[in-house]
Amino acid sequence: MAFTEMLVMMMMFLMYVAIAALLVFWRLRVSALRHEERMRALELRMPLPPDSRQLHSNPYLWPLASLGVGLGTTLAGKFAFHNNVLGGIGLILLFLGTVLLLAQRMNRENRRRAEEAAMQQSETYANMLATAMRQTPPPPPVPPRATEATEQA
Repeated sequence: MAFTEMLVMMMMFLMYVAIAALLVFWRLRVSALRHEERMRALELRMPLPPDSRQLHSNPYLWPLASLGVGLGTTLAGKFAFHNNVLGGIGLILLFLGTVLLLAQRMNRENRRRAEEAAMQQSETYANMLATAMRQTPPPPPVPPRATEATEQA
């Protein structure tokens, strides 16, 4: 195996590890922010916000990413570097992406029902929050600061 082939394989592996590490750190940060938001809502005795993960996730992100990385790795391994090991790794990712894509297509109806339930929960939360804000008494007035004139009297 030539030096450039080893270097390319190492760079591809490091790229996969870096992307996975970034995704893990991003997920931890989002989880910490969600926890902080919920604790603040409990502290203020407000209703808890709905789980927003169901409303904003793309079910085809990972399958399509796996298909793209698998196809690129397979083509690079087979044609650019004539390396069967790299092409085999790419085929594994390509097949994994295909299976994930088929699983998402088969689960489409369940996902639609879950999205409708999440939207209903979000609307309920907005109504509860508006009601809580109307029922919350205004803060007590701040007493005026003592000035020199009132202190001398």
